[in-house]
Amino acid sequence: MTPPDIKLTSEMYWLGAVVAALVDIIFVLLLALCIKPARFRQLIWALTGTSMVLWGVFATVCLWGFWDL
Repeated sequence: MTPPDIKLTSEMYWLGAVVAALVDIIFVLLLALCIKPARFRQLIWALTGTSMVLWGVFATVCLWGFWDL
């Protein structure tokens, strides 16, 4: 749990978003250099299935762990 004296500000959220965007740009550039378009088209269903599982698990963990039901 977060201590009550810690305050999250909009600047902190913006900084987190900028850092995440920079990391995403680096990963996308690396993937674009490593995976050619033809290979990407072959992987489309594997990527779709993997994304569904990943985001489904992530959403479930977030709901159970952080949402006050």
